[in-house]
Amino acid sequence: MVPNVRNSSNSAEGGLSRDRPPLRAFGHALSGPILFGGTAIAACDAEFACGLAAVLCGAVAMIFTRLYVNCVWSVQLSRTPELAHVPLWAVAIYATVGLALLFLIMRESGSYSFPAIEFLVGWAAGCNRLNYLWTRHAKPETPRASDVIYNWLAERAAPHRLLLTRLGYAASFALLFGGVALHAYTYGFSLAVVAQCGSACAGLGFLAFSAVLCGVGAVLFVMVYATIAEATQFVVIDSWKHVRPGPPPPEVPVWVVALHILVGLVVFFAIRAFVEISPAKETLGNTWMSVYGPGGKEVTLSGSAMFRMTFGWWIGGAGVLKFFWLRRRAAGWRKRRLRSLQKRERKRS
Repeated sequence: MVPNVRNSSNSAEGGLSRDRPPLRAFGHALSGPILFGGTAIAACDAEFACGLAAVLCGAVAMIFTRLYVNCVWSVQLSRTPELAHVPLWAVAIYATVGLALLFLIMRESGSYSFPAIEFLVGWAAGCNRLNYLWTRHAKPETPRASDVIYNWLAERAAPHRLLLTRLGYAASFALLFGGVALHAYTYGFSLAVVAQCGSACAGLGFLAFSAVLCGVGAVLFVMVYATIAEATQFVVIDSWKHVRPGPPPPEVPVWVVALHILVGLVVFFAIRAFVEISPAKETLGNTWMSVYGPGGKEVTLSGSAMFRMTFGWWIGGAGVLKFFWLRRRAAGWRKRRLRSLQKRERKRS
């Protein structure tokens, strides 16, 4: 009779590895945003490029890193399985290119400045991203860092999924309402009405009330937009693509989210263009975005306005859009199923 011997050390190590957060996956997932943000912020703070041009600089850094890994992978002579990490000479060349750009930034903004530090941090994250992209080439079966993090978070959030979902929707409503209301209070309708109404409307209560109305209007607009978009998606695509009986896919299509983002740009620029009065503090660093309207009028969104648009309309609005989208999908499916059952009963009778 063989005794049942259990290896407690292996089970302890297995449990520890399951409970330990995927730190390497977190590092790989953050290396891309740090590279993008460090390059874009350094380009703007060094007065090399701001606004959309700074965003393009960050995008160029991301594209260059990926193309560099592809080139090194294609020209290497030996692709043995042992070569699971990017070669040191490739990292050295990549770091040399970063140092050359760093010296250019230091010459433009000073011998020792924040733009140089920001770019150095971003390019160091790029070196870490080299190893991640190389591993994806060497071992295509390796899961993505975002998938590893998502699975790890989903496993721990599963017992609290309902509560977290409700909190997420509540935060989305708060972001959309607060972002649009604060933007209207700072830039547009509130100041414009005060300029036309005069001193009788100059109180803080009237300004806050008009801004609250703008926030409520944004939530109502997203609700109406989700209703129209869901009906259009079902009539034009889902009714032809998914012919089998069953509920349509609950996911929000890409075109719905993209159109929502474009509408946000129009709304925020329209609020800014509605008033000739500028707020006392327009900028957040040197970040801005401007367009020219009819008659050569320049309309500018400062860094703080872009921040409110990103977190308010884009992120918060996307959550509110998903909330109303799922409600419309569920209600529409119940109605359609009820109609089909009624038709069957009529045919039988």
